[in-house]
Amino acid sequence: MNNTLRHIFAILALFLTFTISRATTAEEILSKAADKYRNSPSLTADFIVKANGSSSNGTIIIAKDRFHLSTPQLETWYDGQTQWTYVPDTGEVNITEPTTEELQQVNPFSIVSSFRESYDSKMLKSTKGTHRLQLIPRSKDLYIRKAILTLDAGTSFPKEITITLDNNRSVNIIVSNVKAGGKVAGSRFTFDKKKYPDAEIIDLR
Repeated sequence: MNNTLRHIFAILALFLTFTISRATTAEEILSKAADKYRNSPSLTADFIVKANGSSSNGTIIIAKDRFHLSTPQLETWYDGQTQWTYVPDTGEVNITEPTTEELQQVNPFSIVSSFRESYDSKMLKSTKGTHRLQLIPRSKDLYIRKAILTLDAGTSFPKEITITLDNNRSVNIIVSNVKAGGKVAGSRFTFDKKKYPDAEIIDLR
């Protein structure tokens, strides 16, 4: 499940930015969400990801173009340029500098900044107390084929995200305890070798 997690957790961060106000169309909701995200020092959330018949829980913190996520299977730091992914089972840390195209797969902020150009959105029928949006990529080259986002109507934070990938597999993300916070130290988004002295560093840059 690790490969799926590497691509999905960052997508989670994207949808954590979709907070809304009194908007009436999907495009307005996404525009206001992007604006609010840019003005928010940080966001944190707990989540459960279900895919391929298994599940994993974790926590993610996002600050502008940086993020840190932690799950039992892996831990990832991204400082806006360099990404470190630590896998406890292997003791390895992979270091990369994602390209723009790769950021569309692993970096939520690249998707946030380009959603107007990359996705068509529409409102879906919602149950009481929720708002639902559908995102369809304009390009067939993107690995996301469709995303359904369910928002809490009271808090405007995500409750559930269902993503269909280019291999027709479905990934379900249940979000809880979403909070907006203050500034976060830059060291939170970089790998600290001192905390993992026995880790094998694999530099793929």
